[in-house]
Amino acid sequence: MIGVCLLGCGPSLMHAQNWGKLGDGLRPSARTIFADSVFDRLLVGGSFRYVVNGPDTIDVMGIAAWDGQHWDSLATRIQTVEFDWQIWVGPVLRFMRYKGQLYASGYISTLLPDSTYLSRVGRLNENTMIWEPLECDFYDGGIAFLNSIVDDTLLFTGTMTQFCDTFPETCVVQYDGEHFRPFEPYYSLPYNDDNIVNILFRYNGYTYIGGLLTTNTNPLEYFDILRYTGSEWEPMPGFTNQGNITSALVHDGKLYIAGHFRKYQGAPGNCIAMYDGTTWNDLGGGMLMDLNDPSVLYPVVTQIAMVNGELVAVGDFEYAGDAPARNIAKWTGDRWCGYGGYFDQDIEGMAVWHDTLYVAGSFSTIDGQHVGHVARWDGGTYTETCSTPVGIADRPWSFLELRVHPNPSSEHITVQLPSMVAPRGVLMITDAIGRVVHRQTSINPITTIPVSNLEIGTYVLAYTGPDGAVVFERFIKQ
Repeated sequence: MIGVCLLGCGPSLMHAQNWGKLGDGLRPSARTIFADSVFDRLLVGGSFRYVVNGPDTIDVMGIAAWDGQHWDSLATRIQTVEFDWQIWVGPVLRFMRYKGQLYASGYISTLLPDSTYLSRVGRLNENTMIWEPLECDFYDGGIAFLNSIVDDTLLFTGTMTQFCDTFPETCVVQYDGEHFRPFEPYYSLPYNDDNIVNILFRYNGYTYIGGLLTTNTNPLEYFDILRYTGSEWEPMPGFTNQGNITSALVHDGKLYIAGHFRKYQGAPGNCIAMYDGTTWNDLGGGMLMDLNDPSVLYPVVTQIAMVNGELVAVGDFEYAGDAPARNIAKWTGDRWCGYGGYFDQDIEGMAVWHDTLYVAGSFSTIDGQHVGHVARWDGGTYTETCSTPVGIADRPWSFLELRVHPNPSSEHITVQLPSMVAPRGVLMITDAIGRVVHRQTSINPITTIPVSNLEIGTYVLAYTGPDGAVVFERFIKQ
């Protein structure tokens, strides 16, 4: 998903310092952006109903196409679902080309000429320019979202559902362009109707799934990422956080993942991390809202991509490493650099079209100037603001142990810090969905914490030192 507009395209370009707007933008929010080489258009999906070209407002119902000069609709309107706000529609969340055909997915619904419904996922018939349903009905929700192409097969993911009327309940199905088939590795997981799969990808011979995944243990354990060995699913080494993984890519033999996770909760990075097949690297400290307290608010990286050989991350954050970077930053190999510009809300996605970077999201202004939820990078007089350089090998993920006993426990736990860790910092306990249930800054090398007031379940105990180093351990409250 890399692409952008030709230099100088767009007659109504307005500068928000380093960013330019496209026409008068969208009304209201965008959720995804896709550079389509077949139509040679920049496609944007979201909750918006309208696009604006000067005095002209066009009703597009959640999908808009930018040709470098103007906005327009793409094919027939994919949906008729409206909310009470009138200008909001059920959002289009993803575009993908598979075997030459264009697919779109999201909370969408359209009444077709034969009185049937297209729901959740559609494929564009480029002869008639009408969106058409696939083999099975997605109407009851559950599995509804385009995910990835693995081994020349299109994967759909979502929540637990019985699919195509005959499949056993699952969170993943595969599609060959004509027919759906069960994704057999999924059935190696113990059944749990709480499971959610947000992302599926391959790396170094393993199949990975990320989401909210549970096993039938007592008490129930939650996993945010699992990998398939060929016979069974196992937790990913070094990743014990319960967070949401939103994006993954493989580049030069390394796996990069991003999402809503943080080191103090047991993840190998703050919203982003790199895995070389053996060890993790936190990429210069990752993304935060507050440099002095990693527990403040909830930063997230919504998408990562390689742009001109550099890793670019977008989302909702204030800092990348120790550099100010409002919602977009690039990793140059040893440090983070911001792109400049203050986005008033989050960036949901990015794409490169004609060698230029475009972003789309909930933001309506950059540096106080209206851009209408889509913008392109033009650089202007941009001067890089970068973090302190950090060598990749200088900050490997450490598996130092916090000693917690007794474990399991019903009344209290005793925590012993590693001998090389200074007892100055923050000690936190988070529950299975990432909520902080205990926090203290008064710490001894050996500290006792009462846990009798906690609900039964699995928790993560994490210590964050004054230098940002994190060590953690899980424990079970009986």
